Amino acid sequence: MKLLASLCCAFVVSCSASNPIDTSKPDALLEYLNQNISRELLGDIVSNQTQWFSILEHIESGVKNGDVVWLNIASKLRSVSDAGGSLSLDFVVSRGLPYEPELVLSGVDLGFRLERLCTIPFIEEEQGVVDDFVGGAKSKLYELASKGEGRAEECVKLLEM
Repeated sequence: MKLLASLCCAFVVSCSASNPIDTSKPDALLEYLNQNISRELLGDIVSNQTQWFSILEHIESGVKNGDVVWLNIASKLRSVSDAGGSLSLDFVVSRGLPYEPELVLSGVDLGFRLERLCTIPFIEEEQGVVDDFVGGAKSKLYELASKGEGRAEECVKLLEM
């Protein structure tokens, strides 16, 4: 009986241990999240700060480079995140506006709110960085708006608030 109890405890510990998530294959990561997403999993990810920040950096870089898989990963994580996690995810996706505004705005279809994406995605950043972000984002958004993309027009208005 003691052996059985010890084996059960070892099994539970091994199943709940937070293993680092492989971010080198975003398609595999998205598939994993599609099958396993939960607040508990997100809690495990966030509790490992190095891993959480790595995932955030990959999402930001992926979105800036037009990779829809990383936007989908952000959406999956956001669907079970708390306010702090949601803010972090909103910010890293929003930072793609000066690079891939169409992709960023498509995040609305995945559960992101437009007013959360069309914001200044920095806290206590130097004014020059903020100005560069706003200028780059507005320039790209004006291009989209001229093609009839209504969300782009709304996004510019939100950035000017």
